[in-house]
Amino acid sequence: MVGPSANRFGRVSATTAEHVRQEFGDAVDCILDGGACDVGIESTIVDVSGEVPAILRPGRITALQIEKVLGMSLEAPSGESPAAPGTLPAHYAPRAKARLAKRV
Repeated sequence: MVGPSANRFGRVSATTAEHVRQEFGDAVDCILDGGACDVGIESTIVDVSGEVPAILRPGRITALQIEKVLGMSLEAPSGESPAAPGTLPAHYAPRAKARLAKRV
């Protein structure tokens, strides 16, 4: 089991330790602060439960980088692959409200 992001389901990913403190408050005992993230996108998630690994969610580390390290090609996720966080259509705009304004 892994926790690829320090945020609650459907919320924007944290990019600083302060974001984690704001999100979780006293619900966690310890937050390791390694400084602000270089990029504000989610981590890459790879399914290694099958014979050939598959990317479930693209992120900072590319498929090509992973394939180079593994020495093999990655497959596209199958319908049997586990669901990955951050792949829902509304993930990148949690709780966002939009209003269309006409410029006059």
